[in-house]
Amino acid sequence: MATKKRRSKTNPPQFRLLIVRHAHRDKPRGSLFDNGLSGKGKKQAKQLVKFYGTVLRKKKNQVVFLSSPKKRAVETLMPLAKKLKKEIFPCEFINEGPKTFQDLEGIVSLINHYSSDKDMRLVLCSHGDTIPWLTKLLIGTTFKLEKGGCVELVENFEGQFTFQISQVFQDIAPKALPKS
Repeated sequence: MATKKRRSKTNPPQFRLLIVRHAHRDKPRGSLFDNGLSGKGKKQAKQLVKFYGTVLRKKKNQVVFLSSPKKRAVETLMPLAKKLKKEIFPCEFINEGPKTFQDLEGIVSLINHYSSDKDMRLVLCSHGDTIPWLTKLLIGTTFKLEKGGCVELVENFEGQFTFQISQVFQDIAPKALPKS
C-alpha cells in the first residue's frame, strides 16, 4: 500500500518560478509580425505539458501563468494551461524589447506578491532578450535559453533564488546555458 509523503519541518514548501522562452515561431510574414508557433514550436509546447503537467497538477500547488502578450508566448503556454484548467494572464513587463526601470519594478513586485504563498508555482513565458535580465535580477547570472527552453528558480529559506535547469525538450531544444 502506497503511503502519502508528509511535509516535514525540515522540508517545507518552497516557491518555484518556471521561466520559459517561447517555442519556435512561425515566420511566414517575417519576424516583425506577431506570428504564432511553427509546427516545431507546437511540438515544443506539447513537450512542456509532458514534462510539467503532472508536477504542476499536485493538489497543494497553486499555479499562475503569466505570459508576454505576444501570440507565440501565449501559444507556448496554452497546452499546459489548458491541461491544468488555468488562465494565462498577459504581462507587459515580460514582453520583448528594451526594459525600463518600471518593467523591473513591475516584475519584481509580481514575483514578490506570488512568492508569499510557498505552495505557489508561477510560470512565466517570455523572450530571448527579456529572460537574461530577469535571471540576472533574480539569481545574479544571465541565462540564454534556446527557444522552448526553460529554467526553474527555487526560492530558498533566506528568500534567495537558486536555479535548476530543465532539459524539457531534449532533442528539440538544447538545455539552458549560463551566458558569459
